[in-house]
Amino acid sequence: LVLGANVGTCITGILASLGQGVGARRVAVALLLMRSVGAVACIPMLPLLTHASALLSAPTEVWTDPESVSAVVASSNTLFNLLLTLVLLPFSGRFSSLVMWLVPDVGHRSKRDSSESLEVV
Repeated sequence: LVLGANVGTCITGILASLGQGVGARRVAVALLLMRSVGAVACIPMLPLLTHASALLSAPTEVWTDPESVSAVVASSNTLFNLLLTLVLLPFSGRFSSLVMWLVPDVGHRSKRDSSESLEVV
């Protein structure tokens, strides 16, 4: 539930970025990419995430009380996003380069591109 919700909420960011500048599109793609990779990587560790979330939220009668179940879901969401951020933080430079490659700034041309177009003319 938590993994699907994290990936699914990225769609609103993608929709909101349509018609916006390259920065907004890059943020939306970065969020979708980060959460999708995180969700796939987290699937094998789902029992561990569930257990850790249950311990963080309500140590007694976790699965019988509806309020405790909602607390586990909230804890899972927080734990997932915190761990994902901590894991990806050392790779932020490479991740940024990847996102900039995936969503190029089509209005901005490099010196090399403009000099090549002058040579052709």
